[in-house]
Amino acid sequence: METEEQSLQSEQKLEKTVLLVEDNRPIASLLVAAISRATTCQILHAVDGFTALQMVTRTEPHLLVLDYQLPDTNGVDLYKQIHEMKEQESIPTIFISSDLPPLSIKNSNIVRMNKPFTIRAFLVKVNALLSNPIPELHFAASEQEKLPLLPK
Repeated sequence: METEEQSLQSEQKLEKTVLLVEDNRPIASLLVAAISRATTCQILHAVDGFTALQMVTRTEPHLLVLDYQLPDTNGVDLYKQIHEMKEQESIPTIFISSDLPPLSIKNSNIVRMNKPFTIRAFLVKVNALLSNPIPELHFAASEQEKLPLLPK
């Protein structure tokens, strides 16, 4: 049974929230595991824009990680919808895709990452946008083989 002190420590540990919107489940699982391992953030995962919009209305994410090609919308349109919401205008965003077009959005809190990319490069950007120092990560040889992400 969790004590009041442990509960408070758990709440403090998960002080920031990352919303990952990625419909490719293997890539999403890998990114969730990487963020969990390298940060103390709570991670929410949505597979489409509709679900992501519902999650944003219930939580206030500190970082968005958006795939460009989603089943019901594209990442740029989803970004615009989220940033039009009150108090969501300044959420930093990482766009990930194998075919990301040039973005017409002018915002210094947007980072583009073209697939394939390494988990290390991804985590550096996540931590920079969350203003967290990135911890020194050590991967076993078997884990290093999984790091480069393949395009959809």
